[in-house]
Amino acid sequence: ADDIPEHIQSQVKVTSKIIGDAQSEMRALLLHLRPIKLDGKSLKQGIEQLLDELKTKLPIDITHDIEDVTLTEVVEDHIFRIVQELISNVLRHAQASELDVYLKKTEHFYQLRFVDDGKGFDVSTIPDTSREDNSGFGMAMMRERVYLLSGKLDVKSSPGNGCEITVTIPISKEGI
Repeated sequence: ADDIPEHIQSQVKVTSKIIGDAQSEMRALLLHLRPIKLDGKSLKQGIEQLLDELKTKLPIDITHDIEDVTLTEVVEDHIFRIVQELISNVLRHAQASELDVYLKKTEHFYQLRFVDDGKGFDVSTIPDTSREDNSGFGMAMMRERVYLLSGKLDVKSSPGNGCEITVTIPISKEGI
């Protein structure tokens, strides 16, 4: 490699990074193109299948504890799509080697947590739903879904310190 001019080595590095980014984006798009219905599976089974697919696409150590909760089809669909978006974000952006995923039911709420050890980001850069461009579209859609469930989305992250996303959905009198 010493006989290759420095400007060529530099171009090869840039090209390699572009190819790696494109591959990550393609994997994320393929994940999004798959059917998004649970197809008779429980929410737990659906989430575990998504996590298994992520393991085939990234060298990542995943720990999960998904309670087998029973929700209405609409609520299950929203939670499943939120999980799908979170997994897509890990695949495209996080560069994480570890991911912890939890879905728990308490007396008053359901809580979904995603914690990764990836590169993190400045949470003040998360766009709101009023942005004209499509940047941050996935995060905006997650916020919208959580809002429709009368829930709360909490994002904790900073550059170099991974990311923790918690979705809390209250249990209504109807028992969603």
